[in-house]
Amino acid sequence: MSELEVVEGERVQHPDDIVVRTVTFANVTSGTVANPTATVRDLNSDKDVTATVMPGGSHSVSSPVVTLKPLKLLVDRHLYRVEVKAADGTNTFVSIHFVKCVRK
Repeated sequence: MSELEVVEGERVQHPDDIVVRTVTFANVTSGTVANPTATVRDLNSDKDVTATVMPGGSHSVSSPVVTLKPLKLLVDRHLYRVEVKAADGTNTFVSIHFVKCVRK
């Protein structure tokens, strides 16, 4: 399994925002990625909050791009780790990015 942290670094999101993000795996595979999953961890409480902040529905794929379910209901001044996994049939890849919730 390859683990990659996105080069753009930490993102900022307001508590009232609902944001759909995309993750591309083009830099790690020329194959077709499928079966994406995402886990969101609140680093302030060290808890998996995926069911709360990314509820219902499913992620979509237009390989090599994964479109995540909307990220919402974040808590002000909390930092979140978003881990996205996708496989190309041979390898499983993990992309990690961080979202800081800030009321501006």
